[in-house]
Amino acid sequence: MNNRQIFQLVQDRLAVSFAEGAKKCTKGKSCGSTCINQDDDCVLELIPGISQVLTKSSHMVSGFGKGKTAEEVEQALVESYAGLDQTQRKSFAEFGKLVREGKVTDAELEQVAELLTSVAINPKQADRGAARVMSYDEIKSIHESGNLQKLDKAAKNSMKTGVFDPNAPGGMAEYVEKSIKKVEISDKVAELAYGMLPPKARSAIDKAGSISGEGQVYNGKDSNGKPIFGSSGNQSRGIMLTKRWMEQDGLDPFSGKFIDIRAGEPEHLFSWSKARDSGGKGDQPGNLAIAAPQTNNSKAAKGVDDDFGKWGKQVKEWYDMGPDKYKAEVVDPKVKAADAVGAKRAGAASEVEKAFAATTPRERVAMMLAASKAYGNRVRYLTTAAGLESGQWGQNIPGARQPRRQEVDARASLNINGQKLKPSEGILIAAAALDPSERVKFMDKVDKLRIARSPSTQEIKSYDGKNDPAYVAKMRSLDRQFEQDLSNLIQNSVPSLGSLL
Repeated sequence: MNNRQIFQLVQDRLAVSFAEGAKKCTKGKSCGSTCINQDDDCVLELIPGISQVLTKSSHMVSGFGKGKTAEEVEQALVESYAGLDQTQRKSFAEFGKLVREGKVTDAELEQVAELLTSVAINPKQADRGAARVMSYDEIKSIHESGNLQKLDKAAKNSMKTGVFDPNAPGGMAEYVEKSIKKVEISDKVAELAYGMLPPKARSAIDKAGSISGEGQVYNGKDSNGKPIFGSSGNQSRGIMLTKRWMEQDGLDPFSGKFIDIRAGEPEHLFSWSKARDSGGKGDQPGNLAIAAPQTNNSKAAKGVDDDFGKWGKQVKEWYDMGPDKYKAEVVDPKVKAADAVGAKRAGAASEVEKAFAATTPRERVAMMLAASKAYGNRVRYLTTAAGLESGQWGQNIPGARQPRRQEVDARASLNINGQKLKPSEGILIAAAALDPSERVKFMDKVDKLRIARSPSTQEIKSYDGKNDPAYVAKMRSLDRQFEQDLSNLIQNSVPSLGSLL
């Protein structure tokens, strides 16, 4: 079965996989087709957009589908794009219209297909706990390309005035344009491609890279085409990063290795922190690419991130080692270290079980307090592994906002009998103090608080995006209410907890 046949199957499946409604939709059409929803868009206006995209992908088996059967890839696509939200439906329909009007190039059509397939096949971000070490082939590609010397020159040109400016002659923006971009993608195609992605993927891409800081994060362009900066990522940033991935043809800017967009990471070619310290802004199109976690981590290593010349020397040192020595002395130790960390996380549940099996509530609380101190900010690994806390607050809750920070809030704390605890610590310790039957009841109540902490679907629709001040105020209000309610729940469920701490 070839790629085109596979995607034809997916297209056919999509046409009948939406929720079946009345045969006659609100537009008055009686066409015999399965409706998406009797109160929603006509399937005949939506499917052409999907049809044009899902019959285009050269990486179906050789790239995205590597290690998967055609049927597994087909199923992944169907599951990813069978339940579309309003933004996706409109984007698919408008994109299909542009294609029919001849306003989308073959190269753009191919890249949109690659993007949608990439997210379906690899919907998760890179594993932060994996060994983020380059292969020898990547080392070889970077060393032999000569790109690090060009990047070094572009970095120096961007700092000629003492303030980072990627648009300076010969600077980073020029390097991106000439050396990283492989395909021309229009702003409109990028916007619609982004809109076709599943909601969780859009939200994650908006904030990818964990960049924050007042007036430091790219938030789009003003009427004069100049970048606007805010304190956190937004939809404009997500569209820009989506466009950049497509412009790169999905290739790592250093090694040339193909990377799925969700597995890749925003790479500030010139260090974001150094750009900020100089008085400039590093989080903008002229300084951003999507890189593989392995190359991104290597470049970000201490003492290397701000100096391409130094990174080039390190890469050459690894290159000169040869593949066998490099694997034995660099790759294997890092993989072993990552596995050890993974084993510790995997053992978190047994640590919790061991503590819960202690004879008295006081002993169990003491053990959990000790574990909390040992894990520090990573205490959530304990609660998540033990099934006491969701890894992503609000996930899989009808009408919930998209996944957020794993802790309720970086500044959040519970007031338990005068003691300040992180929400995850409070849940962990309270659960330890309770007997098994009471523990189950307690966690049911915690789950209800989580659901209450998410705005309704109707509320979400009433806001003008996630940067709407009213939306932000609502989120903060729900956070604070959650903290108060959780504090009250813990104290009511375990009145003696204060004396046990």
